[in-house]
Amino acid sequence: MSATLASFSAMLLLVLVLCSPPFIAISMVRRRLLQAADDRKAQLRTWLVAAWVAFGFNLAAAVLAPPVIGRGAPVEGLGTIHLVALAVCWLSIWACVALAVLVRRRRLSVI
Repeated sequence: MSATLASFSAMLLLVLVLCSPPFIAISMVRRRLLQAADDRKAQLRTWLVAAWVAFGFNLAAAVLAPPVIGRGAPVEGLGTIHLVALAVCWLSIWACVALAVLVRRRRLSVI
């Protein structure tokens, strides 16, 4: 019972850690896409697709290949797919930073 609960809580923590940065990137790109000029919309749509792919990959890695925790497991802990998902998560964090710094919002002037 405790091994099942530990595995489930580890899977929930893994979903939270892996899927939060891509989800934040999705929300940032969607907000910028609504305010962007026409010449930047194609580039932002590409970023949006990449963020959705990262979110889907990380969610699949966390749910379909849960970490192995418990007694008698031949290999405990995170697998290679989880490490790749962590790398995608790290790239999503830096994409959010780049999006916040490099892609300026269009300011609406009120006269």
